[in-house]
Amino acid sequence: MRPGARRRTTIACIGLFAILTLTPPSAGPAADELISLDLATRIFLKILLLDRELESKTSNRVIVGVIGSDAAHEAFSALRGQRIDKSRNFVVADVIRYETLGPDSRPPTLLYVGPHATPEEVTPFTRRHGVLSVTTVHDYLDRGVTLGLAIEKGKPRVILNLLNSDHEGLHWNSKMLKISRVVR
Repeated sequence: MRPGARRRTTIACIGLFAILTLTPPSAGPAADELISLDLATRIFLKILLLDRELESKTSNRVIVGVIGSDAAHEAFSALRGQRIDKSRNFVVADVIRYETLGPDSRPPTLLYVGPHATPEEVTPFTRRHGVLSVTTVHDYLDRGVTLGLAIEKGKPRVILNLLNSDHEGLHWNSKMLKISRVVR
């Protein structure tokens, strides 16, 4: 591990843990099933920092792809130019629509799969290019998407499909397994 990498990873995990545990409980039955996109986008970007290969993939410029959700595109776009963490200077460089990617386009670092998308449409792409696929649609985890967020007991919960993660060639820091509910 490179000098300071353990410290940076620990700081990222503390920040993610704070988001997950200090978020106030949601009220009402509908809120128990949905998570706000503003919160979800921030959590997904913090989780991305737990990919051990991130630095070799991005040169600190994270590109976010979105398919099937105009609202998610807006939420991620609001973070364009912002730093994801303070210690490693990762920045949201661009937010693109999956549909606009051409054969010679640089693949995004992370791809949000929204409720108006078909996961089977994008999983061959994410697996071929090693792109982390994320969603807030829980049943998409059984259809090829790697990472999901849900509200459980009034708090955000990270759900990780390890099989899909392996197919996408992701290498998680061990702390990822501690903060996630793992499914296969």
